[in-house]
Amino acid sequence: MDKSVNIVGLGRHMKKNILPCLLELGVDIESITTRSKEKAQAEINYLGLTTYLYDDVDVMLRESKSDYVIIVVPMEEAYALVMKCLQANKKVFVEKPCGMSYTQAKNIYDCSIENSIPVFVGFMKRYAPCYQKMKEIIEQGNLGSVQSFDAHFNVDASAFCKTDKDFMYAVGIHFIDLLQHLFGEIKQVKILKNNAGQGTSYVLILRMNQGVVGTLSLENRAPWTRESEGITCTLDDGFIQSKELNEFVIHRNTDEENGWQTLSEMDTVYRENYTPASGTLKDVYLRGFMQELKQFFNDEIEVTNDNMKTTEIIENILEQLK
Repeated sequence: MDKSVNIVGLGRHMKKNILPCLLELGVDIESITTRSKEKAQAEINYLGLTTYLYDDVDVMLRESKSDYVIIVVPMEEAYALVMKCLQANKKVFVEKPCGMSYTQAKNIYDCSIENSIPVFVGFMKRYAPCYQKMKEIIEQGNLGSVQSFDAHFNVDASAFCKTDKDFMYAVGIHFIDLLQHLFGEIKQVKILKNNAGQGTSYVLILRMNQGVVGTLSLENRAPWTRESEGITCTLDDGFIQSKELNEFVIHRNTDEENGWQTLSEMDTVYRENYTPASGTLKDVYLRGFMQELKQFFNDEIEVTNDNMKTTEIIENILEQLK
């Protein structure tokens, strides 16, 4: 890929997920900006990278030649950096959330419109193969219309999510965006919460703009250090299921009159392919990181208000949790 990029932030997510994708895609790392050039130098030496280091974003934006910036920083810091990049006419990829309030999200959208520059928010679940397959089946229409869904996302995010706001903006936002991507805009949301014991459980009851109804269960508790996620979607003539990012099931209704007398039920099951060649990159493909970065460097992407709409739902949820 004949692209170059400036990176802002060199934390764990950047090193474990984003950088491996960039290197696999052949993207040139023009520069890395961090708080400490000395620490960053030690990191890039360990990673075997050669690039220019900055400790001042403003200087980087003045001197950089690349049109692209990737921002992966603590979520409270992202807003100001995105605004600076837009004002410098840079195309921005930023890890979610892109703004810690509806006002901030709208300001970014307005600035993006004004400068005709899209901001790409790192909602990688849209690009995970299992959810891309789900969207494909829904849009094909061979199983009729979607009627309902049941989704869950269970994690232990206690190390970095101490409040409802932390969790919804760092974790819950992923599935809020994904469900709107799959089933349309959320028009109504009700939330239940249980914070007994250690951790918190949330259940959201949702109605989408086309009448589809569904539930989303979110867990932030110690048993879920092994993350678990999935969606079961019921349509007119069957159901589809994603299971743990590595399995997807399609079930079609049987039309045999006495199907119960035979083996008339059939599922089509897609699973990932295990081979020695999959190496260390398999995870970033199945989670959608590789595909989202390919899309970011596609110059045909347009300005959308998806992040603003998702942030508005998060604000609604947080208001109910007060």
